[in-house]
Amino acid sequence: MSTFTAEPIYELTGITDNICNYNIIHLIEYNNIINDTEYIYSGLTLHLIYSNFCSHFDTSDHMYSNVILNNDIFIYTGITGETHYFQIVEYHEDIIPFIDPLLSPLTEQEVIDGFTSNIIRCAEQLSNLTEICCPVQKICNKVPIVLITNEGGGSDNCDDFLARNVLKGWTLDFIFNKNGDENWSESVFWFKGVRDEYDVENFADNGLSFRFTTDGKIQWVAYRYSGYCNSVSGYTAMYYVDSGKTENALCTNGTINDFNITITFEKNNIYDNNDECDLSNEGGWGDLIISGTTEKLNSKWNNNRYKRLGTLKIYHNARLVYKIKNWEDVILSNRGYQPFTHVIGGGVNGSNGQHAGIFCYIIKYAAYFEDVMDYVYLHNRYLTRTKKHYDISECEKICTPNLRLDPPVVYGLLYNGCVIDNHRNIAAPGFHVPTIDDFNILFNNLISMYGNSGGSAKEIGLFYWNAPNRDATNLSKFNGRGGGLRNTDGDFLDFRNFGYFWTCSISRINNTYYVVVLNNLDEIFSLTTKRINFGLSIRLIKDTTTLLNGQTGIYIGNNGMKYKTICIGNQEWVSSNLIETQYRDKSFILEIRDNATWSTGSCGYCAYDNDWNNASIYTIT
Repeated sequence: MSTFTAEPIYELTGITDNICNYNIIHLIEYNNIINDTEYIYSGLTLHLIYSNFCSHFDTSDHMYSNVILNNDIFIYTGITGETHYFQIVEYHEDIIPFIDPLLSPLTEQEVIDGFTSNIIRCAEQLSNLTEICCPVQKICNKVPIVLITNEGGGSDNCDDFLARNVLKGWTLDFIFNKNGDENWSESVFWFKGVRDEYDVENFADNGLSFRFTTDGKIQWVAYRYSGYCNSVSGYTAMYYVDSGKTENALCTNGTINDFNITITFEKNNIYDNNDECDLSNEGGWGDLIISGTTEKLNSKWNNNRYKRLGTLKIYHNARLVYKIKNWEDVILSNRGYQPFTHVIGGGVNGSNGQHAGIFCYIIKYAAYFEDVMDYVYLHNRYLTRTKKHYDISECEKICTPNLRLDPPVVYGLLYNGCVIDNHRNIAAPGFHVPTIDDFNILFNNLISMYGNSGGSAKEIGLFYWNAPNRDATNLSKFNGRGGGLRNTDGDFLDFRNFGYFWTCSISRINNTYYVVVLNNLDEIFSLTTKRINFGLSIRLIKDTTTLLNGQTGIYIGNNGMKYKTICIGNQEWVSSNLIETQYRDKSFILEIRDNATWSTGSCGYCAYDNDWNNASIYTIT
């Protein structure tokens, strides 16, 4: 039964021109008499070479984007020193530049030199109405098509044409044509984020793009924001590039005629927050640290990071070719000075060039939904609308679906010992971090029921463990996995060879903690000790259980996530490693990515290799 009922926010057809051939832009004078009675309107018309015009706006710290917004106002100084205002209205292909006779005998370059490097973001700004957003529906009649979602500049607006944080997810739907080109080329076909920012604090976590690659794959790129703080150094910002792509080419030898690409994102959880303005701004630079005597993470930042997680899917001709779970959506945080844009057929030169590029294929159709298109609806839509009305080409050879149809190895997070010792408690009420006595009871139960303590607790096969994963049966459904560790220097070790589990029991040896270990070589649990600044996995056990041996239950963590539990003997265990980012009192645990901070022993967690794909989330549907 299909659940998708949304109408598209926009739906564009007949975008048949090839952006790579656009070399002429058409500008007309904006009549500012409405705002300035002394303004001299001359009705000037200009056709200028695109690259020449754009390069005029280059400065030492800013390059005007290849995504030109036609609701920008460009200031021009005329022959006699008078001021004119121009708007870009369309693009042209292979047209000789045209200079209005009123400006003769000026050459194109002389006309271009008459433009100042200042740009007025929209016509409303001419009358000093700085709080009014530019028209969002006004778009160029040729690709790249640009929609302004918000004007930026440090102020929020809840009446955006495009929501910055959707309730359930979103869908992109495209029909492309390679215009007879047998080879694939690097082409950005969709971008969301800040238009043209060059300072990392203004664009990190503020942009997402999809592109075709030269080897026929689809790649997504997001610039992420992170950070940490401690009592010594205070807050330190961190930024990193997050990306992924289909494993196989869409078609080995390219495509013939038209082809359909649909991208969907479905949130793990639906958050119905009445304060949409506030919600859309959670998660980004300036939202992370609370000033004052206490240095801690702003709850909005970490909480919204969890709200962003969901499943990203890419379909080619209605066939699933890419799937990644617990992917983090980009929600535009309100900072920087450039407008937030939603672009079809091009990227931006800002953001360290991560999203730069123009689109070299034909876009015959583009639509955006602020809802996730489910599989049933998508396939029905493809058969009844897409394939029926477009000249769809299937692969010359059978396309191999990809591509991480399951998440990468799922191990939860690694926590240092400070977390398990924290009075705020990582366990929800009714559960606790196990003691060494709890584990000893588990060992005895496993031996009694299955003949060994370790093999019956390990995941079978070589997906979560390296070979040989000896005698693994997982008969107990404990689901032990080789999550490795992070040592005191911050290095990651033992991935898929060892699984380490904290106890809350302190050893008399140098005030270390007892740690329980599984490995890929033996069928036993072993025992060791680790200092507090190691990073290990955490399991929880219920204080008392009403379940019988082999029965399952549910544990709801501090983040609101659901985990399965399993009763082994007379103990009820959480049957997966924790991925909690909050304590019981809802205060947030610090994510620590850098080695220097980790080595100090500050309370925190990390994903193995700082890759959240290694963490994932254990959800119950």
